[in-house]
Amino acid sequence: MTADGVANLFARNERVVCFFENGALQYGLALIGALNVGSMETVWHGEVAPRKPRTLTRLEIEQGGKPYTALRGEEMGRFNMGSTVILLFPKNSIEWIEGLASGQIVRVGRTIGRRLA
Repeated sequence: MTADGVANLFARNERVVCFFENGALQYGLALIGALNVGSMETVWHGEVAPRKPRTLTRLEIEQGGKPYTALRGEEMGRFNMGSTVILLFPKNSIEWIEGLASGQIVRVGRTIGRRLA
């Protein structure tokens, strides 16, 4: 009901888009904070709250003068209320776990796919 009732709802959501490299694999992660979520946090930047006026802002990812490096399974960030994460991979680079379906809740630590060789 909300999606139909709020004009330009998805254009008004707060977004943090991250790009990563793992060897030759490049991929992206989009954190999308729903309208009125308030803010998100990343482990390298801290709180990311909507700015007024809403402008594209680059968040530096260095910690102690070095580029941020995440280990497998490490927390990247969190929503301060809840929302959506979108993972973007090149075609034919990931094999998704059987039974994974749109709309399922994914909890921290759950395997959702494997990198193809």
